[in-house]
Amino acid sequence: MQGFTYIEENGEVDLDKVAELLQAGQVGGRVLYVIREAVARDHCLQMQRNFSTIIAREMNNRPDDGFVRTEQIGSSQFHKTGREYMASTLACGSNVMELFDGLDNRTIRSLYRDEQLERYFAQRQMTYRPALHLTTCANFATTRRWLDNGEMSLMPHEDSAQLAFAARDDFEVAGAQNVISSNICISDASQGGELVVWNLKPDAALRESFGVQDTGYPYPLDFVSRYESFSVRLAPGDLYFLNASYLHGVRSSLRNERITAGRFLASLGDKVVYWS
Repeated sequence: MQGFTYIEENGEVDLDKVAELLQAGQVGGRVLYVIREAVARDHCLQMQRNFSTIIAREMNNRPDDGFVRTEQIGSSQFHKTGREYMASTLACGSNVMELFDGLDNRTIRSLYRDEQLERYFAQRQMTYRPALHLTTCANFATTRRWLDNGEMSLMPHEDSAQLAFAARDDFEVAGAQNVISSNICISDASQGGELVVWNLKPDAALRESFGVQDTGYPYPLDFVSRYESFSVRLAPGDLYFLNASYLHGVRSSLRNERITAGRFLASLGDKVVYWS
């Protein structure tokens, strides 16, 4: 395939590709790696049921913050220092555990291939673990249903700018060169809801010109439309790894059916860490 596009495979995850994406920011010029049917549909359905139960109790862990409209289970480092993020992680930890009720420990550890990645990086004298700050480990994963805003379900953005908040109190993820998002599609949209990625990795000057130097969110649609892009439709059970330092977003889905569970990954010297 030519041009700006992505890699798509079926079944098992190629850990070499994940490592290359982490360390080089791309795999053969591709910034997105999609593994179809990586997670069993029954597991996705169980998580979807659990998500609906928790949200029905009005346990949204992300009330309106003036940025995005979403129903969310789990903490997010967005717009937070390390200490603030860890406090949020502790506050909603029981909701995250409940989200995976009905799945045994081995299944939960297999969702993002944690044991495989631990062994893979150990063979290369690297540690793979959750990010740490003060006395606390990062959140396992954050699960969201983006609520459409009339233009997109999630506006164009990138996830490196928010590390400026992490740097304020020396949260280790602030040193990431490539912020890789790892997501499981739990429920897809019957219409719309495609992931869109633009061929643009903003620098500090571009962020400042749009006033998003500490957030990376949002970039105007009329601006990003000038750049080459691709879109991809994800189905329940698909696992995907994206260099989230590139602009990306989610197309409108008026019925708000799309649910994903995700985390970030970064290579930091002799370790690979994840957080949300």
